[in-house]
Order: sequence, then C-alpha cells, then structure tokens
Amino acid sequence: MEDNKDNLALSEELPEETAVNTTEETDETVEVTEEVSAETTPEEVPEENVPETASEETQIAPVNNLPEVKEEGKKEKKKKEKKGTGKKILKAFGIFLFIAFLAFSGFVGYKVWDYLQVYVYTTQHPFPATFESETLSLTVDNIELIDEILGFEMDENYVYLGVKYTYTNKSEAPIEWQGFPLLMVREFVRDEEDTGYILVENTDQPFEMTGLRNYAIDLELDLRPSKDALEAGQSRTTADIFRILKTDYEAKKYFLTTDLFNEIVNLPELPAEDADVITDTDSTVTE
Repeated sequence: MEDNKDNLALSEELPEETAVNTTEETDETVEVTEEVSAETTPEEVPEENVPETASEETQIAPVNNLPEVKEEGKKEKKKKEKKGTGKKILKAFGIFLFIAFLAFSGFVGYKVWDYLQVYVYTTQHPFPATFESETLSLTVDNIELIDEILGFEMDENYVYLGVKYTYTNKSEAPIEWQGFPLLMVREFVRDEEDTGYILVENTDQPFEMTGLRNYAIDLELDLRPSKDALEAGQSRTTADIFRILKTDYEAKKYFLTTDLFNEIVNLPELPAEDADVITDTDSTVTE
C-alpha cells in the first residue's frame, strides 16, 4: 500500500515539473526571440550622420539636369542653324562673284574687240549735209574759216572754224538738251588699202566759247534757248566755233563728225594766198 502511494505521489508530481520545464523553455524562447530581434533591429543613427540615399540622388539629379540638357540641345540646334545660314550666304556670295566675274570678262572682251575693230569711212560728205535718225535730223548748213569776229581778238597761229547747223525733233515727245547732237572736229588718216579714212583717237579739237557769242550775233542767231527742251516737230539753228593750230590744219586731215551719226563731213581748205604769204616770208628770211 505504501508503494502505491509513493507511485501516486510521484505521478502527481510529474505534471508540475513538466509544466515548470515547459514554462522555462517558453521563457527561454521568448528571451532568444527578443535577443534575435534586438540584434536584427538597426541601431538608431543620428540624423546629422545619415547620408542621402542613392534613391534620393537618382530622383533629384534628373530633375536638375533636364533644363541644362534642353538648353544644350537648343544651343547645338542654333549652332547648326547658324552654320547652315553661313554656308548659304557664302554660297550665294560665291555665285554672285562668279556672275560678276563673267560679266566683267565679257565687258572687257567686248571693249577689246571693239577697240580692235577699225572702221573705215569710205564716204566723206560735202556741206551742206543732212543726217537722220528715227527721232532727230541734223543738217550741217555751213562750215567756214573765220577771218574776223567783232569784239574778239583772234590768235594768228590758229584756224577758227565756224559751223552753223540745224536739228529737228522728229519724235512725238520733247527732247532734252542731252539728246541734242554734239559736233566734233577730229583728225583722220588714210587706211592701209587707201579706201577711206580712219579716226585717230584723242584728237578732238577745242571749242572757242569766248568768241561764239559775237559770232552768233553776226549770224543773227539766239543761243539763249540752247539748253531748253526741243518740242516735237520743232527745229533749232545754232552754231559752234572750233580752234585748230594752223600748222596742224595744213599738215593733217580733219573732218567734222557727230556723236549721233557715224558720218564725216569735209572741212574747207586754207586759201592759197595764205600759203603764198608763208612762202614769201620764208624766202625773205633766207635772203
């Protein structure tokens, strides 16, 4: 009986131990769990020492760089546009220079060709002579060697050649004075084939403007409207005086010509008595 009691007492005590052991194990487990959680939980770091995270940098950097990228893109685009405009300007300028060079070369070539062309005047017109264009006609009324001009002292070393001429407006509109014919006395020489005369360049003889007024009065001509426009169908008579060195007039051949008509008109020859006077003078000096 006592043994049974002991066994019963033992069996009654066993659950308590088991409970105690279980409780201890549970407490240990809780402690281990708390330790593990404490170990795995990061330590608190002061805010001052916390660096910015990589995610924040990657988020901020693109936002700040976008305007710069756009501005750089615009600058590159403008540079390309400027380069393109500069190329166009240089190209246009080069084309302009090329065209100008061609035009200049053509002009120079024409001038050289025109200079080399020798026009031979095979016809010499006596005066009076009339020449006509579509808008104007010119009549050389008279050419004379002037012996004397009242109120004007003439130089005996020169020949004074007086020309009286009339021009008529054939058009239906007025003609300004710039369109009037310009008369000239020039030197000419015979061509190699002896078929006519060739103009000698830069041999225009001077006008005698001082004695012209008195000469016009003697011819009963009014020179005052000489620069007035010539109305349609109207005519005007005027005069000019040319002065040529006497020795040149004797030794060379001169003709009257104009800027509007490619014709030449004969000039009067010096009187034979003038030549006799020169011969007598020479013989007297020799004796």
